[in-house]
Amino acid sequence: MQLEYRVLKYIEGYPQFPKVYECKGRYMIREYVDGQNIIDYIKKYGLDNNLARELTELIKVFIKLNFTRIDIKMGEVFVTKNNKIKIVDTTRYLDKKTSYLRLMLKSLKDLGCKKQYMNFLKVNYPEFYKSWSIRKI
Repeated sequence: MQLEYRVLKYIEGYPQFPKVYECKGRYMIREYVDGQNIIDYIKKYGLDNNLARELTELIKVFIKLNFTRIDIKMGEVFVTKNNKIKIVDTTRYLDKKTSYLRLMLKSLKDLGCKKQYMNFLKVNYPEFYKSWSIRKI
């Protein structure tokens, strides 16, 4: 609990993360993330360029903040009513080092939109496309 609180305080101001207000003992008060899980959202509405951009910008924030794990577990990502994303459980991105999006790309493949996401990267983030397209999932 304390580690998650410190991480959320450290990343305060980044819109992809919930605000944290207080942490005492075994409880923490943080912003309620009012949204739909991204997996359910993609099943219902598909993956558009805005959502692909939101995911990629989240990864860029992870890199900027020196998170050791940039692979996103899609079950921890929520799409808000204004079509922005927020991620919960931030401590897992500090526990081991991964620089490849194995979990995220597998989820996108299972949802039938990995190719679409990779095409989006190719056009809009060619540096990521180049490094992430060499592995097969």
